[in-house]
Amino acid sequence: MNDAAPPVCLTAIHPSMPNAADSTLDSTDRGASLVEYALLLALIAVVCVGAMSFLGGTTGDSLSTSTSKMFVAD
Repeated sequence: MNDAAPPVCLTAIHPSMPNAADSTLDSTDRGASLVEYALLLALIAVVCVGAMSFLGGTTGDSLSTSTSKMFVAD
């Protein structure tokens, strides 16, 4: 007389729980996040280059003017 409960599949209870068959998905998930980080880094670099080219001349002229006025005031 075995009164033990029958085994229950955990993924049937909660589908997001890991399963031995799902262990191969970890390497592809890691690769996908690496690609996502690379795309984010590229986007940040493009935005920085765009901002520097858009504001670089104005900021440089302003700093040059301020520096020359400080040394002329002596």
